[in-house]
Amino acid sequence: MTDKSRERFTEMISDLPEERMPELKPCPFCGSNGNLIHVVGNAVDTERVRCCRCRADGASFTSETPGAKAKAVAAWNHRPDIRRETIDAVIDLLETRAEHLNRAAIECKRSPEQGYDPKSHIACSLALTGLIPQVRALAEEPQDSES
Repeated sequence: MTDKSRERFTEMISDLPEERMPELKPCPFCGSNGNLIHVVGNAVDTERVRCCRCRADGASFTSETPGAKAKAVAAWNHRPDIRRETIDAVIDLLETRAEHLNRAAIECKRSPEQGYDPKSHIACSLALTGLIPQVRALAEEPQDSES
């Protein structure tokens, strides 16, 4: 589709009063502004938010969907809790690694002829396990909210 035809099939939403239009967050990819747009399609018209700079699109909702414009804005404004997911992944990694070290320590005790000292494995496991409450505490700390 050419830019001229895209312009012809895409128009800015202006029929909602500004005071009722939910405020759009900046683009999660480039930080620029997004615009709520109405896309006229061959079969179905849709509502979605598109970034003015990088042209990232939010979720599309058919124009017939009740509250399609508000849903498009809400989808654009939604930001997953990446911080929480990262903390959970770190805790999982610490727990898994501590368990591996515990198993290695048991194997060292079973095979003393290998010359490995199980105490070092146990010490590392305890150190990792000791980090878990500290990492969990990070999840409970309030974070600066730009959203």
